Amino acid sequence: MDAEFKSKMLGQAWHFNAIVKAGVAQGSVAALEPDADAPAAAPNAEKPDAASSGTDVTALKRQLGGLGYEFKPEAFFQAIGDRNVAAVDLFLQAGMSPNVKNEQGRYALNHAVLGCGADAATGSAIVIALVRAKGDVKTKDPDNKTTPLVGAVQSCTVGAVEALIAAGSDLSAKSAGGMTALQLADIFQKPDIATALRQAGAK
Repeated sequence: MDAEFKSKMLGQAWHFNAIVKAGVAQGSVAALEPDADAPAAAPNAEKPDAASSGTDVTALKRQLGGLGYEFKPEAFFQAIGDRNVAAVDLFLQAGMSPNVKNEQGRYALNHAVLGCGADAATGSAIVIALVRAKGDVKTKDPDNKTTPLVGAVQSCTVGAVEALIAAGSDLSAKSAGGMTALQLADIFQKPDIATALRQAGAK
């Protein structure tokens, strides 16, 4: 058997290339090395849902690799920025916390809200996925100090706004300019979002 293996670039500065020559008898199996075990969690770390539900975390990470993402926070934020719903779901299933922050100090949910401006449907789908994974809806963007709900009113779908409301968002939180989510919904002429906010008790 003659084989050549190349690593897939996942944003890292290194990669490998290996050429293997070996004789393999019929019916036998060739293995370069056994699969690496997932690293043990820190004593105080939250246990990922994947582990408790019996999900194969290694398989999920391999799927992420196939999509071009390494299982690390930077790549998670990249997937959110790419509005790659499938990849974000895989990250969350594999145990990535929905409350991680990037180098700018922005939480994943606040970052996802920004994606609605480029594509409301996929951006909102990611917002909803993060909310379902217990993302903290009361976090504030480091630049404008707004909550995800306030940020979602202008560009996200009503479904994303309803998910944020149901998760306990502060309906009285204000934008940097002093406007509430309801006031912004009226200003941006988003009647469906304004209705959802009023039905939830926003004023």
